[in-house]
Order: sequence, then structure tokens, then C-alpha cells
Amino acid sequence: MREIEGLELAFEVLKPKWGDFNRHFEEENAKFLALLDADHDSMGSVLKAYLILEYYLTRYLESYFNIESIGAIRLSFAQKAELLPSTGSAASVIKLGVKRLNAIRNRFAHRLDVNLDGLDVNAMEEVIRIFRPEAKFEGNLERIEAFMTIAVTFLIVPPPDLQQTFADVFSQVRAIDHEL
Repeated sequence: MREIEGLELAFEVLKPKWGDFNRHFEEENAKFLALLDADHDSMGSVLKAYLILEYYLTRYLESYFNIESIGAIRLSFAQKAELLPSTGSAASVIKLGVKRLNAIRNRFAHRLDVNLDGLDVNAMEEVIRIFRPEAKFEGNLERIEAFMTIAVTFLIVPPPDLQQTFADVFSQVRAIDHEL
């Protein structure tokens, strides 16, 4: 008993067009190989920044909301970013940039040909200009990595004796979300 019936007949019908199929396959194979050969450094670096930031974001939210294991709730990165306070906290300084990084990571998740330098990183750039005014960057990848470093710093939960200092310093800071 055969597993596939009618294969010989199908091949005979396709045989006159086999050259056309092969030409089309070669064209598509060239596109596939170009995608496979594309620079993945940006994609990998953005994903790495995203994962590192999510680690610290999770730890911050566990402390902020006094939840022992926020991981058990299984929140998405976007939901975690939304939970960041918008006012009165060091974390409010980075909220919009965190949301922007998520949008950039999502772009990479759905497209293979992302032009990172063509993407809007203004929410990150604003934070970088204030906290690292001397920094110069060749492209958005460097900006994302610089922002991620600042964001992680702001998400580190300080020891109890320093928490009030942080609370006082950032009590007037407010993130204005104009829908990224």
C-alpha cells in the first residue's frame, strides 16, 4: 500500500512547466538566502537589551507592588511597562522609553528587514540627553543600548535607607504618553 497516491500523475502534469517552476524557485531561493544572510547583530542586540530590561522591570514591579513572584502572573512586557508609575518615581523617567523599546522589539518580531536607524527613539533620546549629555552615537542601536543601561539603573531597587531619597528626588517627574 502506498502512502502517497497520484504523485506520478501530478508530476506528469507539472513536467511541461518544470523549467518555469525551477526559475521561480531560484528567484525565491535568492530572496530567502538574502534574508538568511541579513545582518542579525541589530536584531540580537535589541532582543538582548529587551530581555535584560525585562529582567529588571520584573524585579522592580515585584518590589513596587510587593508581589513575591510577578512572573507567576504571566504579564506581557507591554503590561509590565504600563504598570510603571507615570509620576513621582525614577521609573517614570524611563516609562516611555521602555514602551518604545517594546515597540521596536515587536517590529523585529514581525519583520526581518527592519531599518533600526529609521525608527523613532525620541523617548529614549530625551533620557540619554539628560543623564549622558556627553554621549555621541553612530546609530539607534547604540542609543538603545545606552537607554537600556540608564533604564536598568533606574529600575534597580535601592536599599531601604536610600528609597526615600529617590522618592523625594523624583516626586515631580511625570511621563506624558502621547501614544507611541
